[in-house]
Amino acid sequence: CMKSANPRVLRWSLELQAFDVKMVHIPGVLNVTSDAISRLHLVFTPVEDEGVTADSAEYIKDKVSPFHNSVVGHWQYKTTIDMIEKNKSTWPNYKRHVREYLQECPVCAKCRPFKAAPHEQSEISVGDLFEEWHLDTIGPLQKDGEGYSYIVQAQCAFSRFTELRAAHSTSAEEAARALLDVCARYGVPKRIRTDGGSQYANRLIRELTTLMGVQHTFSIAYVPQSNGLVEA
Repeated sequence: CMKSANPRVLRWSLELQAFDVKMVHIPGVLNVTSDAISRLHLVFTPVEDEGVTADSAEYIKDKVSPFHNSVVGHWQYKTTIDMIEKNKSTWPNYKRHVREYLQECPVCAKCRPFKAAPHEQSEISVGDLFEEWHLDTIGPLQKDGEGYSYIVQAQCAFSRFTELRAAHSTSAEEAARALLDVCARYGVPKRIRTDGGSQYANRLIRELTTLMGVQHTFSIAYVPQSNGLVEA
Protein backbone atom coordinates (compact mmCIF):
# COMPACT_ATOMS: atom_id res chain seq x y z
CA CYS A 1 0.00 0.00 0.00
CA MET A 2 2.78 2.41 0.94
CA LYS A 3 4.41 1.91 -2.45
CA SER A 4 1.31 3.24 -4.21
CA ALA A 5 0.78 6.18 -1.79
CA ASN A 6 1.49 9.72 -2.95
CA PRO A 7 4.52 11.65 -1.55
CA ARG A 8 2.41 13.66 0.94
CA VAL A 9 1.02 10.50 2.53
CA LEU A 10 4.52 9.03 2.69
CA ARG A 11 5.86 12.10 4.50
CA TRP A 12 3.08 11.96 7.09
CA SER A 13 3.65 8.22 7.50
CA LEU A 14 7.31 8.81 8.34
CA GLU A 15 6.38 11.59 10.78
CA LEU A 16 3.82 9.44 12.59
CA GLN A 17 6.12 6.40 12.92
CA ALA A 18 7.76 8.11 15.88
CA PHE A 19 4.46 7.94 17.76
CA ASP A 20 2.23 5.13 18.97
CA VAL A 21 -0.81 6.11 16.93
CA LYS A 22 -4.04 4.25 16.36
CA MET A 23 -6.21 5.43 13.45
CA VAL A 24 -9.95 5.17 14.13
CA HIS A 25 -12.58 6.38 11.64
CA ILE A 26 -15.50 8.32 13.13
CA PRO A 27 -18.45 9.26 10.91
CA GLY A 28 -18.94 13.02 10.56
CA VAL A 29 -22.34 13.07 12.25
CA LEU A 30 -20.74 11.49 15.36
CA ASN A 31 -17.58 13.62 15.35
CA VAL A 32 -18.85 16.33 17.74
CA THR A 33 -15.33 17.26 18.87
CA SER A 34 -14.08 18.22 15.41
CA ASP A 35 -12.18 21.47 15.10
CA ALA A 36 -13.83 24.71 13.99
CA ILE A 37 -12.01 24.89 10.70
CA SER A 38 -13.33 21.59 9.45
CA ARG A 39 -16.87 22.72 10.31
CA LEU A 40 -16.55 26.35 9.10
CA HIS A 41 -19.64 27.45 7.25
CA LEU A 42 -19.39 29.22 3.90
CA VAL A 43 -19.12 32.95 4.59
CA PHE A 44 -19.81 34.28 1.10
CA THR A 45 -22.78 32.89 -0.74
CA PRO A 46 -23.49 33.70 -4.37
CA VAL A 47 -26.37 36.13 -4.89
CA GLU A 48 -28.57 35.56 -7.85
CA ASP A 49 -29.18 38.48 -10.21
CA GLU A 50 -32.39 40.20 -9.18
CA GLY A 51 -33.02 41.21 -12.76
CA VAL A 52 -35.15 44.20 -13.67
CA THR A 53 -36.99 45.75 -10.72
CA ALA A 54 -39.86 48.20 -10.77
CA ASP A 55 -37.51 51.16 -10.13
CA SER A 56 -34.58 50.12 -12.32
CA ALA A 57 -33.46 52.29 -15.24
CA GLU A 58 -34.21 49.61 -17.81
CA TYR A 59 -37.70 49.06 -16.45
CA ILE A 60 -38.48 52.79 -16.54
CA LYS A 61 -37.02 53.15 -20.03
CA ASP A 62 -39.06 50.26 -21.38
CA LYS A 63 -42.23 51.75 -19.89
CA VAL A 64 -41.75 55.44 -20.74
CA SER A 65 -39.87 55.53 -24.05
CA PRO A 66 -42.75 54.24 -26.25
CA PHE A 67 -44.85 57.23 -25.15
CA HIS A 68 -42.08 59.84 -24.88
CA ASN A 69 -39.90 59.18 -27.94
CA SER A 70 -41.43 60.10 -31.28
CA VAL A 71 -40.24 60.50 -34.85
CA VAL A 72 -41.20 64.18 -34.63
CA GLY A 73 -39.43 64.77 -31.33
CA HIS A 74 -39.59 64.01 -27.63
CA TRP A 75 -42.83 64.92 -25.89
CA GLN A 76 -42.91 67.05 -22.78
CA TYR A 77 -43.97 65.74 -19.37
CA LYS A 78 -47.70 66.55 -19.59
CA THR A 79 -48.06 65.16 -23.13
CA THR A 80 -46.28 61.94 -22.17
CA ILE A 81 -48.52 61.48 -19.11
CA ASP A 82 -51.64 62.14 -21.20
CA MET A 83 -50.61 59.52 -23.77
CA ILE A 84 -49.94 56.91 -21.07
CA GLU A 85 -53.30 57.53 -19.43
CA LYS A 86 -55.13 57.63 -22.77
CA ASN A 87 -53.73 54.21 -23.68
CA LYS A 88 -54.56 52.91 -20.18
CA SER A 89 -50.94 51.84 -19.71
CA THR A 90 -50.34 53.26 -16.25
CA TRP A 91 -48.23 51.44 -13.66
CA PRO A 92 -47.31 52.14 -10.02
CA ASN A 93 -45.45 55.47 -9.60
CA TYR A 94 -45.63 56.14 -13.35
CA LYS A 95 -45.71 59.93 -12.96
CA ARG A 96 -42.53 59.92 -10.89
CA HIS A 97 -40.87 57.56 -13.36
CA VAL A 98 -41.80 59.79 -16.30
CA ARG A 99 -40.38 62.86 -14.57
CA GLU A 100 -37.13 61.06 -13.72
CA TYR A 101 -36.81 59.71 -17.26
CA LEU A 102 -37.29 63.15 -18.82
CA GLN A 103 -34.75 64.72 -16.47
CA GLU A 104 -32.13 62.16 -17.55
CA CYS A 105 -32.98 62.18 -21.28
CA PRO A 106 -29.91 63.54 -23.18
CA VAL A 107 -31.98 64.62 -26.19
CA CYS A 108 -34.33 66.66 -24.01
CA ALA A 109 -31.36 68.21 -22.19
CA LYS A 110 -29.91 69.51 -25.48
CA CYS A 111 -33.20 70.82 -26.85
CA ARG A 112 -34.79 72.12 -23.65
CA PRO A 113 -35.29 75.92 -23.96
CA PHE A 114 -33.48 78.09 -21.47
CA LYS A 115 -35.90 80.29 -19.58
CA ALA A 116 -34.21 83.24 -17.91
CA ALA A 117 -36.15 85.39 -15.50
CA PRO A 118 -36.87 88.78 -17.11
CA HIS A 119 -35.06 91.71 -15.56
CA GLU A 120 -37.23 94.66 -14.77
CA GLN A 121 -35.95 98.05 -15.84
CA SER A 122 -35.03 100.21 -12.91
CA GLU A 123 -36.62 103.60 -12.48
CA ILE A 124 -34.40 106.65 -12.91
CA SER A 125 -34.60 109.52 -10.45
CA VAL A 126 -35.26 112.80 -12.30
CA GLY A 127 -34.32 115.28 -9.57
CA ASP A 128 -35.62 118.87 -9.62
CA LEU A 129 -36.71 121.33 -12.32
CA PHE A 130 -34.11 121.80 -15.09
CA GLU A 131 -31.68 119.59 -13.19
CA GLU A 132 -31.63 116.90 -15.87
CA TRP A 133 -32.22 117.16 -19.62
CA HIS A 134 -32.72 114.43 -22.21
CA LEU A 135 -31.46 115.22 -25.72
CA ASP A 136 -32.14 113.54 -29.05
CA THR A 137 -31.81 114.40 -32.74
CA ILE A 138 -34.83 114.00 -35.04
CA GLY A 139 -34.47 113.65 -38.80
CA PRO A 140 -33.64 113.87 -41.57
CA LEU A 141 -36.75 115.87 -42.48
CA GLN A 142 -37.61 117.82 -45.60
CA LYS A 143 -35.33 120.86 -45.80
CA ASP A 144 -36.85 124.25 -45.18
CA GLY A 145 -35.94 127.49 -46.93
CA GLU A 146 -32.81 127.93 -44.78
CA GLY A 147 -31.56 124.39 -45.32
CA TYR A 148 -32.51 122.96 -41.93
CA SER A 149 -33.42 119.25 -42.06
CA TYR A 150 -32.89 118.14 -38.43
CA ILE A 151 -34.30 119.06 -35.02
CA VAL A 152 -32.43 118.72 -31.72
CA GLN A 153 -34.97 118.03 -28.99
CA ALA A 154 -34.17 118.78 -25.34
CA GLN A 155 -36.66 117.86 -22.62
CA CYS A 156 -36.56 118.53 -18.89
CA ALA A 157 -36.78 115.20 -17.07
CA PHE A 158 -38.77 116.69 -14.18
CA SER A 159 -41.37 118.90 -15.92
CA ARG A 160 -41.34 117.41 -19.45
CA PHE A 161 -40.82 120.95 -20.74
CA THR A 162 -39.39 120.68 -24.27
CA GLU A 163 -37.03 122.86 -26.30
CA LEU A 164 -36.63 122.35 -30.07
CA ARG A 165 -33.68 123.69 -32.06
CA ALA A 166 -33.31 123.48 -35.84
CA ALA A 167 -30.07 121.96 -37.13
CA HIS A 168 -28.42 121.51 -40.51
CA SER A 169 -26.85 118.13 -39.68
CA THR A 170 -26.17 115.55 -36.98
CA SER A 171 -22.71 116.90 -36.25
CA ALA A 172 -21.18 117.28 -32.80
CA GLU A 173 -21.16 121.07 -33.27
CA GLU A 174 -24.96 121.18 -33.72
CA ALA A 175 -25.46 119.06 -30.58
CA ALA A 176 -23.07 121.30 -28.64
CA ARG A 177 -24.95 124.46 -29.72
CA ALA A 178 -28.25 122.91 -28.56
CA LEU A 179 -26.75 122.09 -25.16
CA LEU A 180 -25.30 125.61 -24.80
CA ASP A 181 -28.72 127.09 -25.65
CA VAL A 182 -30.30 125.06 -22.83
CA CYS A 183 -27.61 126.19 -20.40
CA ALA A 184 -28.01 129.84 -21.43
CA ARG A 185 -31.79 129.77 -20.95
CA TYR A 186 -32.27 127.56 -17.90
CA GLY A 187 -28.89 127.28 -16.23
CA VAL A 188 -26.26 124.56 -16.30
CA PRO A 189 -27.92 121.21 -15.50
CA LYS A 190 -26.46 118.50 -13.30
CA ARG A 191 -27.03 115.75 -15.84
CA ILE A 192 -27.83 115.20 -19.49
CA ARG A 193 -28.89 111.93 -21.07
CA THR A 194 -28.51 111.04 -24.74
CA ASP A 195 -28.20 108.01 -26.98
CA GLY A 196 -24.82 106.77 -28.16
CA GLY A 197 -24.95 108.49 -31.55
CA SER A 198 -21.79 110.05 -32.93
CA GLN A 199 -23.21 113.57 -32.44
CA TYR A 200 -23.22 112.98 -28.66
CA ALA A 201 -20.49 110.39 -28.05
CA ASN A 202 -17.50 112.48 -29.14
CA ARG A 203 -14.61 114.50 -27.81
CA LEU A 204 -16.31 117.91 -28.19
CA ILE A 205 -19.35 116.98 -26.07
CA ARG A 206 -17.12 115.18 -23.55
CA GLU A 207 -14.88 118.23 -23.08
CA LEU A 208 -17.88 120.59 -22.94
CA THR A 209 -19.70 118.61 -20.23
CA THR A 210 -16.46 118.17 -18.26
CA LEU A 211 -15.79 121.92 -18.41
CA MET A 212 -19.30 122.74 -17.14
CA GLY A 213 -19.36 119.93 -14.56
CA VAL A 214 -22.30 118.16 -16.22
CA GLN A 215 -22.71 114.40 -15.82
CA HIS A 216 -23.34 112.81 -19.23
CA THR A 217 -25.06 109.41 -19.29
CA PHE A 218 -26.00 107.30 -22.31
CA SER A 219 -29.10 105.23 -22.96
CA ILE A 220 -28.75 101.48 -23.55
CA ALA A 221 -27.99 100.54 -27.15
CA TYR A 222 -31.08 99.34 -29.08
CA VAL A 223 -33.29 100.10 -26.06
CA PRO A 224 -34.81 103.52 -26.80
CA GLN A 225 -37.05 103.21 -23.73
CA SER A 226 -33.98 103.97 -21.58
CA ASN A 227 -34.12 107.50 -23.07
CA GLY A 228 -37.87 107.38 -23.36
CA LEU A 229 -38.56 111.06 -22.70
CA VAL A 230 -37.31 112.05 -26.15
CA GLU A 231 -37.27 108.71 -28.03
CA ALA A 232 -40.34 106.74 -29.12
